[in-house]
Amino acid sequence: MKEFVCQMLKKMFRDTQSLDELAFFRKITLFHGLHDRQLRRVLQAMQKRQYYEGETIFEEGRAGQSVFVIRSGGVELSRRASHDKAKVLARLGPGQIFGEMALLDHQPRTATARVAEDGEIYLLDATALESLMRRDPDIGVDIMKNIAIVLSALLRKANEELDKGN
Repeated sequence: MKEFVCQMLKKMFRDTQSLDELAFFRKITLFHGLHDRQLRRVLQAMQKRQYYEGETIFEEGRAGQSVFVIRSGGVELSRRASHDKAKVLARLGPGQIFGEMALLDHQPRTATARVAEDGEIYLLDATALESLMRRDPDIGVDIMKNIAIVLSALLRKANEELDKGN
């Protein structure tokens, strides 16, 4: 009986943890439009990793093949400016994504991502996404549409910044 109760408690904990994770990822722009079943498939394809302050996640100029989702902690994106001095482009926190361009073009990274605050970060690599898309093309359609929305918003923001500079 005691063993049964322990197994039930473990299952309940896993289910609660899974529901928490699902609720968090349902709010992420990249996954808007996905049904719970589809989102669960995406979560199974993602890797979860603990990152520590000062750690480099990826470097500008290196090949990129993954998008990242910050579950907790913080990340700073920077770009080399003149004389190899880094210019901070953005500070990101929980619920934000970065590295999304790598899923589209597999080109070198345009910035460096460093951990500004210890935390948990999920990553989805292009190979895992392509595999998901073969099994369920609707997942790919929604994610690619959402990437386009994210990139469009970033481009509009960059245009506004350029306009302010004139």
